[in-house]
Amino acid sequence: MKLWSLALVFASFAVNGDDWVPFHLPWDAPSDALADARFLLDPPAGKHGFIQEHDGHFWFPGVGQKRFWAVNLSGEANFPPLEVAPRVADRLAKFGFNLVRMHGLDAPWGNTFFRWHAPDTQHFEPGQFEKFDNLVAELERRGIYLNLDLHVGRKFTAADGVAQAQWLGYGKYCVIFDPRMIELQQDYARQLLTHRNPRTARTYAEDPAVVSSSCRTRIHFSWRGPPVSCVAGRLRRPRPTAATFRRTMSRS
Repeated sequence: MKLWSLALVFASFAVNGDDWVPFHLPWDAPSDALADARFLLDPPAGKHGFIQEHDGHFWFPGVGQKRFWAVNLSGEANFPPLEVAPRVADRLAKFGFNLVRMHGLDAPWGNTFFRWHAPDTQHFEPGQFEKFDNLVAELERRGIYLNLDLHVGRKFTAADGVAQAQWLGYGKYCVIFDPRMIELQQDYARQLLTHRNPRTARTYAEDPAVVSSSCRTRIHFSWRGPPVSCVAGRLRRPRPTAATFRRTMSRS
């Protein structure tokens, strides 16, 4: 009986396609559109200084509690053509988003800071900072803050000086303990955070519109099982990395 009831409920939603009401969200909505939440934003982002924590909440000095309504931009979406960036920022602002998680800046898919199939991951692709800086400036101008993910999809190579890199995939769990990978990630973070955006006249380390950054995403020793056995099991093939892991754990 319950199954028949469910079938009738779902059948009631099955209407002829000709009877559907179009729901279109145009990129360039008119300025007087009803579905426009820009009034919720407080532009430009960063004007109140650096974000603080107060009693478990985000807080701006002299202003009070701050809440964020965020969205992801992943991979190549963080590097739109110069003429497209204002439209992206406008669209996000109209939806009321006041924070963007800039995810996959190092990803091997699409065109990010690292070129597709580049021999190493130590050199930023020419021209990418210009597009990234431009998008950031457009977002900030509309009151949209930033979260920067520093290690998401970077795939180390032999040219990076990483032993048996071809076996490590994204190598996120290895970055926790492998000295060479830690060094590479520190250098990458330094290059990104000390880069001066000519459109904001600030480095990303100095920019109060950057409310947070994460060293790496979705990784810890117990990601897929018991803490030590999980990592050790995944390191059977790349013996140098497994040896480094065991040495590190024996000292802890």
